[in-house]
Amino acid sequence: MRIFFQNFKVRLALAFVGLLLIPALIVAILAYHSAKDSIKNEIINAAVENTKLLDGIIDSTIQPKINDMNYFAETITAQSNEDQSMLRKSFTQYVKLHPEVVSVYIGTIDGETIQEPNLLEGVVPAKLTPPAK
Repeated sequence: MRIFFQNFKVRLALAFVGLLLIPALIVAILAYHSAKDSIKNEIINAAVENTKLLDGIIDSTIQPKINDMNYFAETITAQSNEDQSMLRKSFTQYVKLHPEVVSVYIGTIDGETIQEPNLLEGVVPAKLTPPAK
């Protein structure tokens, strides 16, 4: 083994390999870690942006329905429940104007359910107990 390292050509070759290989490995390791951190940050930022976009889409879809529900909650009173034809007409108009809505219904204090279109006919008992507001 000692003869191997006494040869000048071998020592020179090992020195060049050491001088070229070690800095190249250091640069490669640093580049790998830098790229890994950069990609990780890009993935996290993309996920945050997608979440914000999805939140906006959900809000823009749900908020108009909440506003419509609040409108009906403010305008429908106990007296308007007695005139079911006007209430059904209002519900029918709403269903026609909003094709994504399957039906609109309200529960009265008396336990009646007024639904338009009436999908519950024959399926649900005639009297229900709607939750108190």
